[in-house]
Amino acid sequence: GKILLDFDPRDQIIDVVQDDVVLLTGLAPEQGDFPGNGPPPFDTPANGSFEIEADFNNDGIYPDGSGRAEFEQDGPRVDFDLEIENVPAGTYPVFVGGIKRGDFQVVENDDGSSGEIEFRFPPVAGQSMLDFDPRGELIEIFEGATRIFNVEFPEGSFDGGPGNGNGPGNGNGPGNNPGHGGPPELSIEIFLDNQGVFPEAAATAEYAERPSRTTFEVKLEDVPPGSYPLAVGGQSRGSIEVFPTGDDDSAGKIEFSDPAGDDPELDFDPRNQLIEIFDGEVLIFAADFPA
Repeated sequence: GKILLDFDPRDQIIDVVQDDVVLLTGLAPEQGDFPGNGPPPFDTPANGSFEIEADFNNDGIYPDGSGRAEFEQDGPRVDFDLEIENVPAGTYPVFVGGIKRGDFQVVENDDGSSGEIEFRFPPVAGQSMLDFDPRGELIEIFEGATRIFNVEFPEGSFDGGPGNGNGPGNGNGPGNNPGHGGPPELSIEIFLDNQGVFPEAAATAEYAERPSRTTFEVKLEDVPPGSYPLAVGGQSRGSIEVFPTGDDDSAGKIEFSDPAGDDPELDFDPRNQLIEIFDGEVLIFAADFPA
């Protein structure tokens, strides 16, 4: 589905042309992970997937207000997005580690009001440059001089380490109990490696902690409908039931939770374990889940 890369763009002039007019031009470097932008101002790997999420604490000025912050890597791209809801329309400055990083523009909508601010590296139009590291920092949102939201953003690291006790559980759940320590909400999500049996298929695994519930979910897409056994750390943990979703697509998932509720009980810790999905006895996806 992509054009064959049969040329080497490194150390070449790259032009964007419309009607014989050069609109954009640049010289690609001979080497480097982030051409034209330099390295990010924080520690990131060259590729992979990682996500940290946290809900804002409401300081009580607008009791119905809420918000969240999300820090995510997908390949070489890193995003930091913040959003707030159900506060009066207006401008709200956001501070990260005591430094102002931008303003929310909250507008009225059919469901109340909302505003969002997005940072990204490398930068794109409509998003601010992510030239700071929010991990481990206090994030505060103000109305004038009055703080209305705050959160100590988790100091999760890209190698899967929770960092400074803010990671999920961090050993507070001894034995098979993953625990409920950490911030108001925290999640780790990865893509599993496709073993080539179904080249167009995809699978993800996500571990999430919330104040009253911890979940582990594995999703499988674009494989023939059927039942696919799941193993965690070499032990069978059930099967993913995949169903047609239309247009020749398919999807299925299995979710474990603690407390169990309507889902299978999460009586094991998937962190630092090998996640495997099988078609019969054939391995189709696998990945080491972060610690």
